[in-house]
Amino acid sequence: MRCLEGHFQASRTPGKRDGDWHTTLRKLRHDAEMVTWLEKEGLAKTEVKKLFRGIYHAARPKHSETPDKVFEVSFAEQTDDRTLWQQANNKAVFIDPSGQEVPTRTLRAKGAALKGLEESFASSGRLVAVKVLTERALRLLRRFLQASTFYFYPRSGHHLLALLEDGLASPLLAQIVDGLRNALPATLGAHTLTGIRAWKADNSPLGKGSVATRPELAESSVDSAVKVLLWVVSGTALNGSATTALELRRRDEEGSGSQAVANIKYAANRAVIWGQELEAVWTGPGWESGFLQRGIHLLFTFGWSDAACAALALLAFLVILSAAVSAVTALDQEAEGDCLPDDCGANCSLSLLQRRQRQSVSHDGTLRGQRFKLLKRFNLSQDPKEEWDVIAIPDANLTQSCANYVDDNSTVFSRGKDLVLRVASACADGKCLNSGRIMSKEAFKFGVFSFTVKVPKCNWLWPALWLLPGNTHGEGEYGGWPCSGEIDVLETVHDESNGAFNVVSGFGSTADFASSCASTNSTSCSCTTGYCTSSTMSCGPDGCSTADKYFVEDVDCPKVLHEHHHGHHHEEIHPSWKEHTFVLSWQDGELVTWVDPTLSIDEAGDLVSITPKPDGNISARKHQTRDPLSGLPLPNNGVAAPSWKAYRRSTTPKWQAVEPFMSSCFDEATSAAPFDQAFKLVLNIAIGGYGGAACHWGDESCSTACGGAVGSEMVVSDISVWQRTPTTTAATATTTTTITTMPM
Repeated sequence: MRCLEGHFQASRTPGKRDGDWHTTLRKLRHDAEMVTWLEKEGLAKTEVKKLFRGIYHAARPKHSETPDKVFEVSFAEQTDDRTLWQQANNKAVFIDPSGQEVPTRTLRAKGAALKGLEESFASSGRLVAVKVLTERALRLLRRFLQASTFYFYPRSGHHLLALLEDGLASPLLAQIVDGLRNALPATLGAHTLTGIRAWKADNSPLGKGSVATRPELAESSVDSAVKVLLWVVSGTALNGSATTALELRRRDEEGSGSQAVANIKYAANRAVIWGQELEAVWTGPGWESGFLQRGIHLLFTFGWSDAACAALALLAFLVILSAAVSAVTALDQEAEGDCLPDDCGANCSLSLLQRRQRQSVSHDGTLRGQRFKLLKRFNLSQDPKEEWDVIAIPDANLTQSCANYVDDNSTVFSRGKDLVLRVASACADGKCLNSGRIMSKEAFKFGVFSFTVKVPKCNWLWPALWLLPGNTHGEGEYGGWPCSGEIDVLETVHDESNGAFNVVSGFGSTADFASSCASTNSTSCSCTTGYCTSSTMSCGPDGCSTADKYFVEDVDCPKVLHEHHHGHHHEEIHPSWKEHTFVLSWQDGELVTWVDPTLSIDEAGDLVSITPKPDGNISARKHQTRDPLSGLPLPNNGVAAPSWKAYRRSTTPKWQAVEPFMSSCFDEATSAAPFDQAFKLVLNIAIGGYGGAACHWGDESCSTACGGAVGSEMVVSDISVWQRTPTTTAATATTTTTITTMPM
């Protein structure tokens, strides 16, 4: 992800690197048409359109006979036109936001409907799938490929080529890849994605009368195990018959000529898939005139062919033999593991695009190479009910804590610029404590969420910062809790120095750890039989450990209370952590939480990186060597947990185990379900109720053993939400050019 993003930002974003002064007439014609269309759409400046059209018409007389010959565009001096050309030529002037979309469902047909096609592929090495994508996915993909300026490379056959590292990589394509692999497990499931390329054809007068208008499909996929060619432009754009547009040929190993085995008709939303024994050759006609009529061939390659694996194995052996391992290791460390080619074999690593979408946070906990716009900063000084629902509900049927959540202005209120949640009083019968709980009126899907807050401690408190879908009961798109999911940014209890980061969902009973389910007959997830529920995803067959913990701050409740009483203080004491900032990054297939990281904000106010603070230190409380919830030993005899934790679907078995239930019950569920729906923010203070606590709901222990919690407060000074911005950088020059507009 970062390698692709870094290469893209450094090479193609306006304002990065010096200008590229070289082009060809064929590429210049395309770029002039494109910025003209973008200008009509309101997506590019008029000055950009005038510049490209003017340069094209100035160059056409000299280069019309050799439209593919590279030439240099020169300017006599440092003019506005020269500056604008530096910003726009061979740059990503516009990347359409549709590429950032992640439809809940991309493929029209389910895996069962494609089983027959997979059987055909197994016997013949090829298959053709019609109407592959849903209408929305097709519309988004077509727009992304037509409207984005990332076709930088003139290729033989009068085409321009776009590569992943120059802006083609996108969440939309990653989602389509996931859909293809899930729908065709026997054909694609064993192979990682190794590349994506997009060719755009020339249908201008420069392309008329061309002998060959073929994209390099065979040459570009010779090393891959399986190829998927997808068409998005309507067949009406062809200027001839679509019947035999693509020919599949059996690859000849001995040089005696390839043999045609199938002719494929062209149609939009059609996928042609073939194996390493075959090659594809475009034999169709050209394309009607008009910018949006330019044909586009989108080619996905999966896995490595047997020959490629053998060649890579030989290369690896030679590298080792030549003692170049250290250089390779240095490169790997510099790129943090994302830049080297994938390995061959059954355990092939994720391709660059898959890493790009699935693992945006590096192994050291740093998030960078992305940009997040501030979407919302909650106004905490106003009446909380403007932006929050104050929840009134007893905790009797939730967690059995002593908290009786009330809405009477005593448990939730603003104080100056802060939002305050308070354990206000004991209930009349002494068997519960009146406390505060709120849920945001607005829901969010993906983004970076930061909470700056003083969290109360001791007195068996259980404060939390978390996210829930739907309503306060967690009843969302996929059913009641826990099937629709829960994200706990921070949970901490009593005298713990750590915070817990939990990811909660139901999961299938066929998992190895199904015996840890709370119920084998869950009514909230009753779409399918034998479905059971789970709590924390960090808990496996051996129970819960410190796997979900991150260090915040030491607190010693007995010591604080002892010093307080011996100092002859008579006022109530309510210990708390100092103010800390808790940050959640929630992206598709990945959730990461930090405590007190460094947030880097650029001049535009965008969040551009998150860097974790150094890991926690040795706990000052030498006596605490066991986790208070599980009773398991703390690592290193009391060493505090790290300052950040991550869950990724690819490495979280309980998250993966949700998929069979989701796919069988919900057509729109993605592989990231249930964390593919909008969630609301929740803050609350519970008291007791957890394992090992001194009090629980409906018992006088609430006001005796836990009565010291009355008066405890959670004080919140900031809650902000950022969301990832589309990679959109329109070239904007404040100066005016003198190029005269000419008709094409």
